[in-house]
Amino acid sequence: MNGDGATIEELDAAAAAAAAMEGARLQLVRRSVDLCANEGWKRSGARTLATWLAAYSGIELPEARRIAKVARLAARHPDFATAVLTGTLSYGRAELLASHATGAREALLDGSLQTILEQNLRLHRYNSWSAMLAHWASLVDQELSAPPRSHRHELHVSQSLFGGGEIHGWLDPEALVTITAGLEAFMPSPDPLDGPTTPRTPAERTADALTDMAAWGLGGMTQPDEAESSSPDGGDAPDQTSPALLVRPRSGATANVVIDLRTFAGDRRYDDLDGFDLRADRWTMSRTVAEQLLCDSGLVATLLAGRTTLLDASDRSEQFTAAQRRALAVRDGGCTFPDCDRPPKHCDAHHLHTRSDGGHDSTDNATLQCRHHHRLLHRGWHLRFDDDIGRWVATDPPGIEWDVRPRGPTPTPG
Repeated sequence: MNGDGATIEELDAAAAAAAAMEGARLQLVRRSVDLCANEGWKRSGARTLATWLAAYSGIELPEARRIAKVARLAARHPDFATAVLTGTLSYGRAELLASHATGAREALLDGSLQTILEQNLRLHRYNSWSAMLAHWASLVDQELSAPPRSHRHELHVSQSLFGGGEIHGWLDPEALVTITAGLEAFMPSPDPLDGPTTPRTPAERTADALTDMAAWGLGGMTQPDEAESSSPDGGDAPDQTSPALLVRPRSGATANVVIDLRTFAGDRRYDDLDGFDLRADRWTMSRTVAEQLLCDSGLVATLLAGRTTLLDASDRSEQFTAAQRRALAVRDGGCTFPDCDRPPKHCDAHHLHTRSDGGHDSTDNATLQCRHHHRLLHRGWHLRFDDDIGRWVATDPPGIEWDVRPRGPTPTPG
């Protein structure tokens, strides 16, 4: 190379050779598609298209098999053939698609092919194309592994050692549409980028929406008793058309509190959570999680003498009455955590001072909190109402205070 001109000429020559090779390969695919129509390779005694290509073209057998795979797929799927032969879909991408759409997967290709070809125009990087096809193949494999039923409809819930768990399953179309619509109705807005906490991911907000939807369902199964229809201060009940009624009339979870005679003998503190059973099947959970659930839950107390002798058991009782919840909804207007816009129906009633610290089940000692921020307040955060600025102030574990201007009229506790 004696100069820039020679280098450019060589690059142009290499590009022309590459274009010619691509054109020749597409021409070979076109002829191979024609052969697939009547299995023309059998006239030469070859058993497959790949063996014929390897024997009569000098192409090595592995490469011949890849070309044959593309040709066979193109012969059976005209849209795929058009995309390959017109150059809309590069041969390299066509070869990768053919390698994924093999065996039983090909039977489900027709329903996805148009979308796949549209993704080809959008995904400029080969790695993105490869990842998309791998994802498609995994979804097809899940469909193929489904039990042979007319309607697959199942959901599995499993718990880990420390109380968390996972949900997975398969829903029929009607159930999927219904649950998706419900999640959208309860989906929190994206968290502010400059807020006091790291913004939740879409998956984390979906998990909170599912939890809120379940809590709303549990709370809404029983309407408030007539005895609870009065205001918490003994006055008339709020107007039935008031937005305050858009709040859960009762808590979601039920805590089964098992009390033994140690409590009355003075051998056990009233705030000892050992023996609290949040579910009849005795799922384990951390103390922090138990305290959060007990902050707003129905309570069932069972008195035992030892492990086996049952002395007494109570009916389910609420910590906050329906009237108190309506009053909180009117006063707070929703979650009072700084910069949160969740409405009352998506909120728990949070004890500002816990019952173990002597806090009472009163509106003076409560405020509405969405599930996400309620969780924070049981993990080291603190919340107080600042009379000087007329706003709620949150303090994070390191001691930094956060407050923002409220959405509407300033709520005043008490």
